[in-house]
Amino acid sequence: MKIAITGGASAGHVVPALAVAGQLRDRGAELVFLGRENTIEHDYARRAGIPFRHVPSAGLRRHRSTSNLLMPFTVARGIVAAYMTLRRERPDALLSKGSYVSVPVGIGAALARVPVVIYESDHSLGLANKILGRLATTICLSVAPTGPTPRWMRNKTQVTGLPLRTDLTDAKPEAVRTRLNVPADKGVLLIFCGSSGSQRINTATRNQLDALGQQYNVQHVVGKGNLDPHLADRPG
Repeated sequence: MKIAITGGASAGHVVPALAVAGQLRDRGAELVFLGRENTIEHDYARRAGIPFRHVPSAGLRRHRSTSNLLMPFTVARGIVAAYMTLRRERPDALLSKGSYVSVPVGIGAALARVPVVIYESDHSLGLANKILGRLATTICLSVAPTGPTPRWMRNKTQVTGLPLRTDLTDAKPEAVRTRLNVPADKGVLLIFCGSSGSQRINTATRNQLDALGQQYNVQHVVGKGNLDPHLADRPG
């Protein structure tokens, strides 16, 4: 069995897909990841040891931008690239976690007659999954829908829950405390806002470090490029 995987732009789309990929690999499946080069999905797939294939993609900006004029052409190039790649790789199915990265891959898969399975971790389908949902053979959800389900979703929706990485079940907190130099008698407060971080949360956290540090050892994930060098050697 060979499974193609797509999704990207943020860790929220990539990590659950790789959690499923790990389970598929344990069951003997061959894997290939389709996404954009030099991005978070490329980096994470490389770390997981999954072969990667580049597919051009572009998202729709919700404000006026000249890049929106070029977006349809980029997506068209991505559909062609995905179609050719999938015809060459010949997977048995495509697993799509969503985001604009997945749209040309999903359309290319449908054109190549590769079954498409999409997964949505939020309470409602994102824009990319709404587009691909009509092409998908199966729609996997983390929770049961709370409102009316569109007719086109009803016969192909399954509630599967949220995929978690296996290393979360066998992690060793004591080893992490030792590596991060966290005292055994002090609580740990983890603060993060996705893989890109949040400037507002970063600023608020830094302004409250004195108060937070009295009770917790603070682990603050700020997002790429947002480290404050003045805090590098600060205890706690």
